[in-house]
Amino acid sequence: MDAAATPAPTPDTDPVGVIEAALVRLVDDVGVLAEEDVVRAFSILKATDLPGYLRLRHAAKKANRDCSVTVLDKLVRDELPGSDDDSSALDELVALVRAQCQLHHDADRNAVAVIPMPSRREVWRVYSSGFEDWLRAAYWRAKEMGVPETTMKSALATLAAAGINDGDEIEVHVRAARCGDGYLIDLADEQWQAIHVTPQGWRVVNESPVYFTRTPSMRPLPMPVPIGVTHGDVGLLWQHTNIPAHSRLMVLAWLLDCFRPDTPFPVLELVGEQGSAKSTTQSVLRSLVDPNKVMLRGRPKTVEDVFVAAANNWLVSYENLSGLTPE
Repeated sequence: MDAAATPAPTPDTDPVGVIEAALVRLVDDVGVLAEEDVVRAFSILKATDLPGYLRLRHAAKKANRDCSVTVLDKLVRDELPGSDDDSSALDELVALVRAQCQLHHDADRNAVAVIPMPSRREVWRVYSSGFEDWLRAAYWRAKEMGVPETTMKSALATLAAAGINDGDEIEVHVRAARCGDGYLIDLADEQWQAIHVTPQGWRVVNESPVYFTRTPSMRPLPMPVPIGVTHGDVGLLWQHTNIPAHSRLMVLAWLLDCFRPDTPFPVLELVGEQGSAKSTTQSVLRSLVDPNKVMLRGRPKTVEDVFVAAANNWLVSYENLSGLTPE
């Protein structure tokens, strides 16, 4: 009996197979990307699986640096019916970001956008509401037009791929970071200022030497006042918290260590009867370190909830915990 012949992949049945076969030939022939079947396969993939399209588009560039993915993008845009407007907006968004931002990625390969401005420097993860809000505002200023949701998703996917594959790896911090012989504390204010604390004292810096990023729920710390202007009195803290006198030095040490990311992270446990102002004390202490839209959280349901909270906050504060599981 004759063995059944395996049908060759076609763009409509197996666009990935067509592209992968083309990548093999692309090593020696840059014209492969303009072949009708290859363009159609890329077009189908872009319409049905954008992440897969971006990965294979990048693979084509790596297979032969002389090939033009710009030409491929134009051919794909012409191939997709009714996509001219969306593609035009997508191209404009990507061009706008490339002109005004620097795209990088962190150690976990999350894309990061660094946005230099005349009065400040903003740092956002590409997949964040902060960066999306900035991009929508920038596009409005440039075109006085809104961005459709599908186009925005395509733009973010493209920009993330660029930051991950073409950008440098940078270290990104939240709220506090080591810097030389001192520490930097992000004020999280609109000017993106930070406080540089050294053994010699502290000063406000308009542009932090390290990259701080933020989450939507972060709130600003108050601007510190120099001692020469007013005499600080740490004793006033105890008027707003319920901390026994013999534990106050320990709480002060904990507060200071909250700004030191290069030491073990101590856990502060507040124990007391109902109505003893435990939650109030927690909120006051957190407001001095990492003020947040949600100052206190309820009991985490899973271990993953703890990781999610820790990834989006510098200080995670839980209230009304009668106990913790070993996990």
